[in-house]
Amino acid sequence: MRADTHPLYETLIAFPLDSAEATFPFSAKLCSDNGWTRHYTRRVLAEYRRFLFLAATSGHPVAPPDPIDQAWHLHMVYTRSYWDELCGATLGFPLHHGPTRGGQADADKFTDWYARTLESYRAWFGEEPPGDIWTPVAERFSKERNRFRRVNLSENWVIPKTMPRLAPGIALLGALCLAPLTLGASGEQGAYALLVMVLLVALLGVFLAHNGASFSARSQRRNASAGGGGADNIELASGTDHRDHPHPVGADETNGHGDSSSDSGGADGGGADGGSSGCGGGD
Repeated sequence: MRADTHPLYETLIAFPLDSAEATFPFSAKLCSDNGWTRHYTRRVLAEYRRFLFLAATSGHPVAPPDPIDQAWHLHMVYTRSYWDELCGATLGFPLHHGPTRGGQADADKFTDWYARTLESYRAWFGEEPPGDIWTPVAERFSKERNRFRRVNLSENWVIPKTMPRLAPGIALLGALCLAPLTLGASGEQGAYALLVMVLLVALLGVFLAHNGASFSARSQRRNASAGGGGADNIELASGTDHRDHPHPVGADETNGHGDSSSDSGGADGGGADGGSSGCGGGD
């Protein structure tokens, strides 16, 4: 059976993540908190629904990529929507979410879960997961690719390590700074200064272009017209910066996620009876 003919998938597609009465709904907060475009946020929410479907039907523990994990984290804060309407009335079981214990054994376990999740995705949906949301297995739990921290943008500047769009301007600035040295020199000194200026500018341009290639590719994929789906409302408004703290979950975990009577809070929890999932792997 394909997912598009499964009754649960149809129900998840129609599941209302946004409240009609909210002026700053779930999807807008997710968009703002992570600094995503509205189009990319809609695509992440469409994939979040697919992840929920896999958690319920794959028959094995599943693990989400980071963008879907951010949607999952935030959805748990909306406790009535998550626990009562999604888990209780739609999935029919509590889908828990708990912290990793750390260590290589857990890293290997959740890497395996993620790989199996990708395999089930291909089997159920008959296509490859979008690469700008579902990162490759080798990158998903890499410490070098998952160093997130919550930042207050009103008090801090955030400068990316890869700045391909600024490369021409930086190279030009370097040339202008070295120009007086070149113009003021003559003979062998002038030729030497000119050579140094050309080499420095060339090396700077090559360095920035090389380090910015992967960044540009990800940006282009993220803003591509492929994907999409879902009628979730998104209205941009101010919010906090993106944050991440890995929390794998599985049927072998023991600490439960505490429910709440209010639409706020929500602690990370443990194993699920009807299904299991995870999202971490790092120490």
